[in-house]
Amino acid sequence: MIKNYFVILVFAWTAVAAWSLVWTIRTAEQNTTITALAQGRMALEKDKMFRKWSSAHGGVYTFTTTTIPNPYLSHLKDRDIKLPDGRTLTLINPAYMIRQMYELNKDSKAVRTRLVSDRLLNPVNIPEGWEVNALDQVLKTGKEYYETDSYDSKYDFKLMAPFFIEKTCLKCHAFQGYKVGDIRGAISVVTDITEVKRGENHIKRSAYVGHIILYLIVLGLLRIGYLNLVRMLTQVHDHEKAMNNALSRTESILQSASECIFGVDRMGTVTFINNALAEKLKYTADELVGKSHSMFTHKRDEQGMPVESADCCIVKSIGSGTRINTIETFTRKDGTDFSGEMFVSPIFLDNYPAGAVVSFFDITERLAKDSAIEKALEEKNVLLSELHHRVKNNLQIVSGILSLQADAAEEGQQSAQDILKNAQSRVMSMALMHDCLYKSDDLSTIDMADYFSKLIDYYAATFTLSGSMIRFETDIDRIDLPISSTITCGLLINELVTNSIKHAFTDTENPAIRISLKEERGDVVLRVSDNGKGLTKEDQEKDGLGMMLIQSLTEQLYGNLKIESQNGLTTEISFPKRIQKS
Repeated sequence: MIKNYFVILVFAWTAVAAWSLVWTIRTAEQNTTITALAQGRMALEKDKMFRKWSSAHGGVYTFTTTTIPNPYLSHLKDRDIKLPDGRTLTLINPAYMIRQMYELNKDSKAVRTRLVSDRLLNPVNIPEGWEVNALDQVLKTGKEYYETDSYDSKYDFKLMAPFFIEKTCLKCHAFQGYKVGDIRGAISVVTDITEVKRGENHIKRSAYVGHIILYLIVLGLLRIGYLNLVRMLTQVHDHEKAMNNALSRTESILQSASECIFGVDRMGTVTFINNALAEKLKYTADELVGKSHSMFTHKRDEQGMPVESADCCIVKSIGSGTRINTIETFTRKDGTDFSGEMFVSPIFLDNYPAGAVVSFFDITERLAKDSAIEKALEEKNVLLSELHHRVKNNLQIVSGILSLQADAAEEGQQSAQDILKNAQSRVMSMALMHDCLYKSDDLSTIDMADYFSKLIDYYAATFTLSGSMIRFETDIDRIDLPISSTITCGLLINELVTNSIKHAFTDTENPAIRISLKEERGDVVLRVSDNGKGLTKEDQEKDGLGMMLIQSLTEQLYGNLKIESQNGLTTEISFPKRIQKS
């Protein structure tokens, strides 16, 4: 549309510029014609004045020595007059006088005038060239005729006016049958208007150049204005498009949001709802937009009592200009209620609260989960009580182990430091189990991979050999075992690892202990192996405290014990994952 307007404006400006140029050129031509016409008429009036003066005096007499008698006046008796001194005077009529006047200045072409007629008395007055047509026009119309002619870069203005018979003219022309008022012929005047024409051409050239320059300047300004207008309108269009896209995206986001969202004005009238709210409340947008928000919210408080308008949190938020977060009861179209957590954010226009955006979501499931959490806490308290009972049992185990350690210690065989260190490692295996249990979400089972990792870290930091470090290798599956089985496994690993550290690596380079825990065919298989010297037949027949504990702990797991002494020592214990007690 702007392009069409621009094209129309260009055409309009072109028409105005062309009209101005044509008007200027025509004005220059008219001014030239007016000037030339004024000069020609001035010459014509001067000619008429001379003729009138001469006619009024009945002609002028001059000596024949200077003027040849006019043969065309021979019919006049007083054409020639003899003076007493013998000289002769001859009559010069106006035409003859004017012709002689202009012959005195015949070399000048500034002004040339002569009398022409269709009824000739003197053949000299026969019309020639342009005069033929001009005389014909003058005789037909009785009005003056003029035209401009050019030759050799010169310009002549040619004027012809009718010559009427006056009473004084009848002296010479009455015999031709003329009456006063008849057209005797015409007087033609030719004036040189070359300088005037040059001035006209100069004005024309200036008009052409000036109009072209002005036309191009205005055309350039129009184009600049058009481009600026197009750019501005494009920016406005892009801005509006961006705003519409932003509004569309915002509305799409609001419509796609899982939260229920609605907007209200300062009076609490609903101005917008999203799809989630319509779906949750079972209303359509037409049923809520333009209505009060009290149709579906703030009907009752947490105690089920009706809420006054002044106590409405939406009214409070708009009035105070602050954001409010609260839990409210919402009512569906069918009259059923549900609890929702609501966020009210006021909208400001010119720093003045003009409404609010309200969002809420159904917290019925969350309240149910909170109730379940409270119930779980009660159950956890029961489990903690059970845990205290287990701790008590574990302490009794510790007491029994210490008692066996004391009975087995023979004088000279073990120092008090070794006895305490063995006891410490056994107690630590139980303590680490309780640490894993404390961090577990389920107080009935333990993640064995996590538990074994902590045991290995403890052994690596506690037990060392002179001159070398023991490398621990693990291959532990993530198996959840009951707490009772976990404690027993921990004690078994403690006994097997400490035995390897104490007895296996007397002459071993790069000592290593490998621990694996796998689930195979429904059973749990615990393997502890080292690359030490292994057990001799005599060592296997010895019945020390360590072997006695290993066998006793295997029986508690209802498991099977298998020992291999080849390229080191490998102890394998397999037991069921869940122990069914009779």
